[in-house]
Amino acid sequence: MAAIQNLYRLQFGGLLFLEEQWSCTLHVNSPQILPDSLAGDLFDPIAAWMSRGTSHNAIDAHLQFVKFNKIDPATGKQGAGESFQQTGSAIGANDGAPGQLTLAVSLTTALARGRGHAGRMYPPNCSAALAAVDEAGQVPTGTADDIAQSAKTLIEDINTVCAVGAKVCVFSAVGQSQEPITGVRVGHVVDTQRRRRRSLRENYPAVVAIP
Repeated sequence: MAAIQNLYRLQFGGLLFLEEQWSCTLHVNSPQILPDSLAGDLFDPIAAWMSRGTSHNAIDAHLQFVKFNKIDPATGKQGAGESFQQTGSAIGANDGAPGQLTLAVSLTTALARGRGHAGRMYPPNCSAALAAVDEAGQVPTGTADDIAQSAKTLIEDINTVCAVGAKVCVFSAVGQSQEPITGVRVGHVVDTQRRRRRSLRENYPAVVAIP
């Protein structure tokens, strides 16, 4: 397990449909203290990922904020005065499917198992492509590959912006360790994001009486 140096939490998200919110969280480990301006610098590569067609993010998903905060590994909380946020606007590029659908992006490390060996994020990639499953109920390989490649580009772009040897990592609060992300995996089976499902307002316009 790799030692923690300067640990940062990167969170980005915004509106999904009319009322729901989506967000993704990554961690960055850096050998040096990173500048306050990085939240603004990181907005552009995240917006590029958001709007890239191969990300399969839905047009109903909006990127509205990027937060980049130095945190205490022992508590997982940010220090006083260390909250940096950049606001802006970007949207997905694909027709939408039900908002609770997502293809999870698994973030792998050099570790095969154990605490902090892998991470996961749930992008707002609820595009119509996720509803176009085959006879086995699986999303086509091309769709999963697109999402994985676009996520790989996002990770690489974040590492480039952070510079000074900083890397997106998987952080284990229990093990008090971090591992740099070395790969991305996306499966063929659509996931259900339960929190997003619960946040979608339900009504019953179709009511049929049975005499």
